[in-house]
Amino acid sequence: MKFLSYEFFVTFRYLNSKRREKFVPFITMCSLLGIAISVMTLIVVISVMSGFERDLKTKMISMNSHITVESTTGRGISQYHGLMDTLNKMDHVIGAAPFIAGEALLRTSSGAKGIILKGIDYALEDKVSSLESFVKKGSYQLSAKGVLVGNEMARYFGLRVGDIVVINIPMKSATSFGMMPRELKCTVDGIFSSGLYDFDMNCVYMGIETYQKFMGTDKISGINVQLDDFDKAFAVKKKIVQKLGFPYYARTWIERNKNLFRAIQTEKVVMFIILVVAIVIAAFNISSTLVMTVMEKTKDIGILKSLGATPGSIMKIFLFQGVIVGVLGTFLGVSAGYFIVVKIDQIADLVSRLFGFEVFPKDIYLFDSIPAYISASDTVIIAVSAVLISTAAAVYPAWKASILRPVEALRYE
Repeated sequence: MKFLSYEFFVTFRYLNSKRREKFVPFITMCSLLGIAISVMTLIVVISVMSGFERDLKTKMISMNSHITVESTTGRGISQYHGLMDTLNKMDHVIGAAPFIAGEALLRTSSGAKGIILKGIDYALEDKVSSLESFVKKGSYQLSAKGVLVGNEMARYFGLRVGDIVVINIPMKSATSFGMMPRELKCTVDGIFSSGLYDFDMNCVYMGIETYQKFMGTDKISGINVQLDDFDKAFAVKKKIVQKLGFPYYARTWIERNKNLFRAIQTEKVVMFIILVVAIVIAAFNISSTLVMTVMEKTKDIGILKSLGATPGSIMKIFLFQGVIVGVLGTFLGVSAGYFIVVKIDQIADLVSRLFGFEVFPKDIYLFDSIPAYISASDTVIIAVSAVLISTAAAVYPAWKASILRPVEALRYE
């Protein structure tokens, strides 16, 4: 303990001393700031990507079921009530609801837009999705010709509850003017907000019976299945396929979005590697600082050794300098990173106002705000990695100081 106190004392004296060579303290500060900035950047990037992945999973699951059952024929499913009864009786299944979906054109007095039109049974839909909880204005229960539109679409067209919209589908009907696309005048019964820009801008919901009459069919596109645990989706999917057999197949929520989640995971790993390299580069400044310190303190090292200091003690003195710089830089980086993550939306708005461009375009990133999730495990990994890299950078200069011979160190003094 006595030697430990002595070594720490000398280390802090070297860090706080007013050296003749003013360039060394400047490099030390650059090293500390380099570590801090790299750690801060890594925490912000990983937090945003973790938040993006987490919120995307949550919102996609809330807007879609855990499993979707469809037909391999591509012509829809008829006589589906028996299938739903079979699915509802299976283990871990807590709900099943039919749906019909297709592309359509929505026309308003303000313009027109291509949409995804979905027909749902609102009495069963709340068992497989959170659509009802997302309705912010109007009613979730649809009238005979009522529709639900997203808040982004409502804002884009200036729609309100009670407004009339016209929906066209790519199927022709015979009229006195010849073959014309089918159209249906609908009333906006409700406006929903899921927090996912893509859904809120492009999806329109109507009653499944209304959609079937509109299409002139009694078939559905598929059946949404909800489980008591979404992690069991693959296991239940296998049982569904075995139970129903041909021509039915099932897809899990992961399979429907596998390319997206795989891309997010790959980007997260790549960004982690790139930013760790930035920490390594910053750590090289620690090595250069300690090398210059050793050169400047050659006389001091000789005096300490002549007074009985061991090579291990000399090595600890300089190693502690690298560790202290790494720990302080990491602490500052973690603190700054947490602050930025907490205030990230306000910072993004400020940057947008100052430079005149949108930092986080909603139509590209799907969210209405920047998602950020601070993971304790990610923070620990980043902090420990930064300290270990800083310590490793200090090993060689500390070792070189420890092997200096007192006679050579004092020869020209």
